[in-house]
Amino acid sequence: MNSNYNRFFIPSPVYTGKSLELPDYVLNKLVNTLRQKQGDIIRIFNGEKEFLATITELQSRRIKIMVGEEITYVKESPLKLHLFQCILKNHNMDLVIQKVTELGASYLTPVLSKNSLVKLQANKMDKKMAHWFEISRHATEQCGRIKLLKINYPIKLEQMVMQNNTTDCFTLNPTDGRRLFELKQVKAEVAVCCGPEKGFDKSEVEFLSKIGFKNIILGPRTLRAETAAISGISALQTLWGDL
Repeated sequence: MNSNYNRFFIPSPVYTGKSLELPDYVLNKLVNTLRQKQGDIIRIFNGEKEFLATITELQSRRIKIMVGEEITYVKESPLKLHLFQCILKNHNMDLVIQKVTELGASYLTPVLSKNSLVKLQANKMDKKMAHWFEISRHATEQCGRIKLLKINYPIKLEQMVMQNNTTDCFTLNPTDGRRLFELKQVKAEVAVCCGPEKGFDKSEVEFLSKIGFKNIILGPRTLRAETAAISGISALQTLWGDL
């Protein structure tokens, strides 16, 4: 089987042998960018299963496919990762969402902290959530995952609560903490909190410690916020996940 077929996320039930109309957001990419034609084969997935499919009808505003055989997908990481990311400036936040999706994170919760340079307005929150979803969807289609990154609604840092006993919780702290290699093992579920561009306020580090987050330092150099998040998830996946 050719693994290079273009992949598309379909937010609906998918069954072998059924005809299906593709959602609108696929049209421009499939027709104008990828130049796909009637009879071409693509791959579709819905977060649970993945299938081959043949394009049976291709028009400027309508594309229909016939769903073919179910195919084996890349399994999810054995490490269930939840990133609590203090909201970054637009490009930086997009980059983190894209890369942690590729790296196999399961959940992402945007966090508003005292030093965040971005202050989200309530009337623009839904638009921002839709934008973040699109970033993650594109990354999922390209990297071969079948499950999308679950992006939760933003919360204030002080709204974070004690995680359950099945989760190891870490704060990425550039000045104080243990190195990851010093930890003998971690639990199957891990929560990681990464600060904004200006770093955590001292009171926030203290608060996170009180609710069970342990300080982790990522080497001797001070990393940019987006680098820290990506590096932290990469290191955890390398040590206990699927990298």
